[in-house]
Amino acid sequence: MVLLTFLGTGSNYTGLYELAKYQWYEHQPIKTRWIAEACIEIFDIKEAYIIATQKAQDLTWPNLKAAIQNKCDLHLIPIKVGKSEAELWDIFELILDPIPEGAELIIDVTHGFRSQPLMALAIAIYLRIVKGIVVRHIVYGAWEAKDKNSDITPIFALDAFLELIDWTFAISTMSNSGDAAGLKQILQETQKRYYVERSSKYQNSDLPRKLVSLAGSLYQVSQALQLLRPGETGKQVRIALKLLQESRQELQKFAKPFSPLVDRIEVELKPLDYGEVTTSKSILKAQLSMIDWFLSKKKFSHAITLAREWGVNYFAVLRGLNPAVNRHRKLAEKWLNQLIYEHGESDYQGILSREFANLFREIQNYRNEINHANDEQPANKLAKNIEKVCQKLLENSKNLMNQL
Repeated sequence: MVLLTFLGTGSNYTGLYELAKYQWYEHQPIKTRWIAEACIEIFDIKEAYIIATQKAQDLTWPNLKAAIQNKCDLHLIPIKVGKSEAELWDIFELILDPIPEGAELIIDVTHGFRSQPLMALAIAIYLRIVKGIVVRHIVYGAWEAKDKNSDITPIFALDAFLELIDWTFAISTMSNSGDAAGLKQILQETQKRYYVERSSKYQNSDLPRKLVSLAGSLYQVSQALQLLRPGETGKQVRIALKLLQESRQELQKFAKPFSPLVDRIEVELKPLDYGEVTTSKSILKAQLSMIDWFLSKKKFSHAITLAREWGVNYFAVLRGLNPAVNRHRKLAEKWLNQLIYEHGESDYQGILSREFANLFREIQNYRNEINHANDEQPANKLAKNIEKVCQKLLENSKNLMNQL
């Protein structure tokens, strides 16, 4: 376990802090002037990285070093005060560089100066991604919360702030792209934590029971979306919306960051609650809803792929075939391509409209550019063209559906 801690100048610039009895939840209190010493014992620290300005190095570092030098490996990280944006970036880099990859980290912000606690939070997030660091706890020795009777100074866990950021990323990803993998993980871990770590504080009837089911349901929605399965998407969305309603109380109690955003998730999912996909027309309507949803998320490869398949399904229904039957769909696809690419306009008039033929040809060309990894036009231009042609399909879909 590795400790990252900020060192100040001591009480009233004396180079020493007040003697305190630091206590971490049920752990035995530790009497010391140094929160770093308490952390070393509580968390079985093997290496400690001490962040100190020049004043802290001159006043406090010799005293801290004398107290803890035999308890773990010590590393001093000298930093500037941070009087400018450039200095703040220097501090950020100086702290990041020495922390070993894959370390389990305790971050102590008790004596953090000015913006340093905020920087510690940013560092925690960055280290997890860049170096695979596991941040076990962010801690704060709350001298101002000392109990007058017991003289105990509690050490608070500030992990909730890091968890809040995790929730924010997971929910944002779900809302912006439909990918619920992160949300699934954090919901599952939340329920598990209450059962494994906190069950002694709750009656069995008070523990969360629906978070794992909700996590799985949202993830199934995202998988169905990614794999372009309209029937399954609609089914899983209905299940997820039901579970969101049933889980509101549990979310409010056990997953507070998620609770205020239930309404937003519902708004994102409701356009995909298009009912049972059992008839040929319902297949077409469901696919149009998904195309619209993908466009709103800027997922152009999904939108254009589904738009092309919609065209084939539409032609199948137009000619009295069932797109849910594989041989019917293959026949429709072959017939449609022959009409558009092997015959002239006079040959397909009376079978399908010029409007649809031109639209399908354009959609198929853009779909082929993606599926065949074609570099004929720049990606930004292709994205604009896909968005434009899919919007055209949605705008004309009412008229096309009326022809069935």
